Amino acid sequence: MGLLRVKLRLIAAASMLVLLAGCAGSGGPKEFESAEEIDMQKIVCRSEKPTGSRISKRVCKTEGEWLAEAEESKELMRNRDRGPTSPEEFPSIGN
Repeated sequence: MGLLRVKLRLIAAASMLVLLAGCAGSGGPKEFESAEEIDMQKIVCRSEKPTGSRISKRVCKTEGEWLAEAEESKELMRNRDRGPTSPEEFPSIGN
């Protein structure tokens, strides 16, 4: 009975060490990060329906990735509405 108790204590101690090591190495917020930077790293999940499908799909990205994607979409729409701006962008005729 005594040997079993010693083994259980060793297992419990080893488990606690592993837990503490995992907590110490976690990528928590750094002291120099602002609240805004921490918010940009927060993961946000949304339900989206892919084009041509009625079944929604769960998509998870950081807040910064969602904002970057929205900005890219806005920029694409602005460029599309402006039309070609240089001669290379105009469609060729007769070729």
